[in-house]
Amino acid sequence: MCYTLHWASQGRRSFTGVDYDEDKIATAQHCFSRTGSLQFMQGDISTYPLEKYNGIIISDVLHYLEPARQQQVIENAIDSLAAGGVLIIRDGDADLKEKHQGTKLTELLSTKIFSFNKTTNQLYFLSGKMIEALAIKKEVALQRVDHTKYTSNVMWVITRKEGC
Repeated sequence: MCYTLHWASQGRRSFTGVDYDEDKIATAQHCFSRTGSLQFMQGDISTYPLEKYNGIIISDVLHYLEPARQQQVIENAIDSLAAGGVLIIRDGDADLKEKHQGTKLTELLSTKIFSFNKTTNQLYFLSGKMIEALAIKKEVALQRVDHTKYTSNVMWVITRKEGC
């Protein structure tokens, strides 16, 4: 995703990708088209030190964390947004019971069958209601984007108000 964002806009200055899987990081780090504005770090997002950012994307990772850690990661990310900054979260919403069965199947395939994604514990899918409550608590704007038919994978776009 860092590469795509980098290529999509020359105005963006720097990108940091963080992943638990050191093999994925090594692959990204050694891509022939990597420039100095792209860096990739192996780490746990629940302990990764955050600075101030204009944008943060947390994609398909929170369900690997226990609910208390999910909430802490989201709160830390919101707190790390600069004024006008945007946090995009993409993950399965367990509140969408029927569509969520498709998400659970895709995660079973990626973690147990094909072992594309590594996990050491059970999966804990997010609740959209929890994210809505955090947005209210943190006084940020929240937009939910759901273009899926067969899975509960949705995006939440959280924006810190200007001047905050």
